[in-house]
Amino acid sequence: SANYGGGSYDGTLNNCTLSGNSADNGGGGSRYSTLSNCVLTGNSAYSGGGAYRCQLNTCTLSDNIASNLGGGVYTSALVNCTLSGNAAVYGGGSAYSSLSDCFLSSNQSDFGGGAYRDTLIRCTLSYNIATFGGGSKDCTLDRCTLYGNSAASGGGSSGGRLNNCLLIGNAAEYGGGADLGIRNNCTIVSNSASIEGGGTAFGTNNNCIVYYNAAPSDRN
Repeated sequence: SANYGGGSYDGTLNNCTLSGNSADNGGGGSRYSTLSNCVLTGNSAYSGGGAYRCQLNTCTLSDNIASNLGGGVYTSALVNCTLSGNAAVYGGGSAYSSLSDCFLSSNQSDFGGGAYRDTLIRCTLSYNIATFGGGSKDCTLDRCTLYGNSAASGGGSSGGRLNNCLLIGNAAEYGGGADLGIRNNCTIVSNSASIEGGGTAFGTNNNCIVYYNAAPSDRN
């Protein structure tokens, strides 16, 4: 394995597949590269299991692993990408990145199953799992949909800021839809908590619609 960029380093890749590569530090699949219509699968690194400091357009990142940050990607920019089945300690799908029109599904981590400290625009986060923030942890989300995510705290989202987002069908012990953070103009519906705060817990909701959530205590 390489120190950085196990599959590629500082390149331009179109219609490529990067599979089973590894890097000791960052970018198991790729680092410092521009990738379009590529598949990155089964790569591993300390951070950025799939990609590290890359630009990715219409790519698929699946089953990549990072032992620290960003199972799929770390400090990258993504447009119209799919991230699924990736894993890390922080940000199973993505960490410290910007994502537009992306799908993040079935990723897993301790903090931010789908995304950690990212900026997401018009993204869908579904069926991601974490201890804190099933869908996202400490992220900024704009016009995103979060559904079917789960965590011990903050099923859909934990911390951060959500603007004009839909949180539906997420589950947690505390804050089925979301905990902590600020939500502006969001719709929070049909989420559940096994202990407290079916819709939200410990955060601020501004001009939000919160209904049909379930919990033994403070269901909405």
